[in-house]
Amino acid sequence: MKRYYYIQPKYFKDTSANGTGDFNGISEKIKTIKKNGVDVLIIPNNLFIYKSAIIEEIISKEMAYGSWEDFKNMIQKLKENNIKLYLEFKLSQIAEDIDSFGNLNERINIDTSSYNIQNLEIEKNESYYITKNDYTKSNDDSLESKIGILKDIWNFYLQIGISGFVLIFDQNKNLLKKGKTDNSLRALYSNVHSNLADVEIIYKISNKNYNVFKNSKNKLFDTLILDRIANLKTKNIAKVIRDILSFEDIIYNITYLNEKRIIHHYITNRICNDEIAKMLLTILLFNNKKHFLYFGDELGLNLFNKFKPPFILDVFLDNYFKEDSTKLIYPWNTNFNAGFSTSNSIKGVIENSYEFNNLKIQKNENNSVLHYFKTISNKFKKNAFQQSFNYKLKTKVSGNILELSYQTDDNKLILLANISEFIIKIKEVGADCLISSNWKLDINKDKETLNPFEVLIYTDSSYNRNSYLEH
Repeated sequence: MKRYYYIQPKYFKDTSANGTGDFNGISEKIKTIKKNGVDVLIIPNNLFIYKSAIIEEIISKEMAYGSWEDFKNMIQKLKENNIKLYLEFKLSQIAEDIDSFGNLNERINIDTSSYNIQNLEIEKNESYYITKNDYTKSNDDSLESKIGILKDIWNFYLQIGISGFVLIFDQNKNLLKKGKTDNSLRALYSNVHSNLADVEIIYKISNKNYNVFKNSKNKLFDTLILDRIANLKTKNIAKVIRDILSFEDIIYNITYLNEKRIIHHYITNRICNDEIAKMLLTILLFNNKKHFLYFGDELGLNLFNKFKPPFILDVFLDNYFKEDSTKLIYPWNTNFNAGFSTSNSIKGVIENSYEFNNLKIQKNENNSVLHYFKTISNKFKKNAFQQSFNYKLKTKVSGNILELSYQTDDNKLILLANISEFIIKIKEVGADCLISSNWKLDINKDKETLNPFEVLIYTDSSYNRNSYLEH
C-alpha cells in the first residue's frame, strides 16, 4: 500500500539555531513519517512566497516560510531518507504561478543582505520592484499557452530533486474534452515523463469527474486521488457511496470525510454525522484493495508531539484487533464531528499518556466511533476479521439503505446502513452475529429494524439468503 502524507508550508523554514538545517523540526518529523511507512510527502508549491514583485515583501515571506535555500535543503534531506517529495499545483492558479515563478528566478540572483525589511511601509518606487520577469501574463489567456510555461516550471523543480506533481483539478470538466486543452494537458504528462520516467503525476478530483479521467491513466496521469465528493445530499448518500466504491485504482483521501468538508456541510443531524462516519471508516479503512491518503494532524493523529508516543497506523490497526488489548490507541475524536478532529482540537493519544492529556483524552464513550471499532475488534478476532476483507465486494442500494456484502469462500460479512430519518424493517438478524453502531441496542435480542442513521454489521455463513433487505 502506498502512503502519502501532506504538510503545510510552515515546515519549509530552517529554524535551527546552529544552521544545520532542522527545517522547523523536519528531521524529527522524517523519523515519525518513516515509522508510518510513508513513501511520499506532498507539499503545496512554494511559489506563493514569490507572489509579490516587491523584494522586501519576498524577503518577509521567506522569513516566515523559508528561503529558496531552505527549500532545496529540505528536498535533499528527504531524499537522504528515501522519501519522495511531490509539489501541489492548482489548475485554476497556473497564471498566478507563472508570474510567481518569474519573480522566483529573479530572486535567486539578488543579494538581499543589504535590504531592510523591518519597515515594509517604505515608498515602493520602481527601484524596489523586480523588473526582469520573463514570465509575466500573456495576452493569450488560453490554458494551452499556460501549460507550455508550466512545463518549464515543472522541469525546473525536477532538476532540484522533486519527484512528482499533484495537479488539483478545480476547473470545469470541459477542459478534458477533445481539443487543444486536452492535448496540452496530455503533452504536459508526456513532456515530464520524457525527462524522467519515474516521475509521478497525480490529479486530485471529485467523484463527479471520475468518469472523465478513468480512461486516461498513463496518458494524463499516473494516479488519481478522490478528495472531494460533489452533489452529496441526504437522499442520495447511499447511491454516491456505492458509486465511489466502484471506482478502480484510486486513492481515497479519508481525511476529507469529516464534518467540515462533507458531512456537516450537507447534514446537520449530529447522529447522522456519527453513523455515516462509522460506515465510511469501516468501508474505506479496512478495504485493503484500495489505497488511501492520510494527512496526519488534520486527522487528529498528533504525529509530531514529542511528549506523546507517535501514532503509527499499523500499530493502530494491530491493537484494534487484539483481544483484550491493554494498550488501545485513541486516534479519533469522539464528539459530534463524527470521529474526526481538526488540527486545532482534540488530538490522538495513547492510553498510557492519559495523565498528560487529562483534558484531551478521547474516552471510550458508548456512542463513539472508537467504541464502534472496539466492538468490532471484540467480535471478530484479528485474523478472522481481516480475512473477511480479502473479499469479493457486492453493493446494493434500496432507497436510502446501503447494503455491502463482503464475501469469501468461508464466510460472508454484511454491512447495512440506514441513511434516512425513518425506521426501516429488515429480515431478522440473530443476536449471536450482531454488531450495531446503535449503542442503545439490546445486544441479546434479534434485530428486525434499522434505526435512523444506524449501521449494522453481521456475519452470515449459511448463504441461505441473498439479501436481508425487505423489499
